[in-house]
Amino acid sequence: MRSAILFILLCGCAVAQDSGISGVVRDSVSHLPMAGVHVTITQLTDEGALSSELYGAISGSDGRFSIVPMRPQRYFVAAKRNGYVYSPKIAPRIVLKPGEALRDFTIELTPLAVISGTVLDEDGEPVRNIRVRAAPVEGGSSAKMSASDTTDERGRFRMTGSPGKYYVSGGVRRQFRRVHLRHDFLPRSREQERGSGG
Repeated sequence: MRSAILFILLCGCAVAQDSGISGVVRDSVSHLPMAGVHVTITQLTDEGALSSELYGAISGSDGRFSIVPMRPQRYFVAAKRNGYVYSPKIAPRIVLKPGEALRDFTIELTPLAVISGTVLDEDGEPVRNIRVRAAPVEGGSSAKMSASDTTDERGRFRMTGSPGKYYVSGGVRRQFRRVHLRHDFLPRSREQERGSGG
C-alpha cells in the first residue's frame, strides 16, 4: 500500500511540473488567423541572452499553436513567415512556472512595408552603387527596416521592414547625407505590390 501511495505521489509531481504555451497567430491588419507561421520559444540565460535550448511549432489552419511540455524557465518568443514581420512594442519574453500552462497567447504579425525609389545626381541622372539606408524617426521605436540597399544601374533601391516613419539617407561608403523627405510607409499586401508593378 505504501508503495502504491508513493507511486501516485511521484506521478502527480511529474504531471504538475509540465509547463507549456499555446495561443494563436493573427495578421495585425486584418486580424485574421495565420497558418504556417513558425513560432520559436528560446530559453534565456541568467544574463538574459538567448541560449541554445529552444522549442518550436507551426501554426495550423486556424492560426493556433501549442508547445507542451516545456521546462519552467524564462523564454523569448519569436515568429516568422515570409512577407511578414514580428515587431511587438514590448520585448516578447515570458516566464513559465512549474505546472503553469500559458494559454491564449496572441502573436500578431505585420505585413512588410516597402521603401523604394531612385537616386539621381544634380543633372537628374541615375546614380549606381549608392548605399541607401533607413533609420526610424523616433528614437527607441520598434520600427525596423532592412539595414541598407545599394542602387542598381538605374539608380533604384528597395528595402523592406516594419511600418513606421523613417529618415532615408544615401551615400558612398560610410558617408551618408540625410534627405529632407519623411514619409509614412504602411503595410502593402502582395496584391497591391503586383498591381503597382513595383
